Amino acid sequence: MGAGALCHGVLPRCPRRVGDEEGFRYVDFAIRNLAKQFDRFGARRDELEIKVFGGADVLPVPATTSGKRTVGQQNWHTALEILQQERLTVIASDVGGLVGRTIEFDTGNGEVLLRRLLQMDGQPW
Repeated sequence: MGAGALCHGVLPRCPRRVGDEEGFRYVDFAIRNLAKQFDRFGARRDELEIKVFGGADVLPVPATTSGKRTVGQQNWHTALEILQQERLTVIASDVGGLVGRTIEFDTGNGEVLLRRLLQMDGQPW
C-alpha cells in the first residue's frame, strides 16, 4: 500500500470519551484510531508491520519500592497491550530505559532510523 502512520502518545490511557484533538495524546486512543483508519483503507491487519519505540524515563524519577510503573513504562506497556488486543503483531521495538530517542520513519518503505540522544556532555547515556 505504501501507507504508514505514526503516533506519539504522552499518557497511557484515555480517562473518558474525548474527541480526536484531545484523544491523540493517549496511547490507547491513538493506536485504536490508527487501527480503524487502516481498516477503512482496506489494509489487512496481518499485513501491517508494527514497530514500537519510546517509553524512556527521560526525566529524573525518584526511586520507589511501590512497584508502580513510571509514565514511560506505562506508555509502552499500554501500547503492547492494545496492539495485542487489536490483533496487530509487533515486528520491531526499542522501548524503556533512560535514554530518549528520535526516529525517522519512511512511510513509503516502512524503514525506521533510530538515534539515541546524548547527555549534556555529548556522551551516550
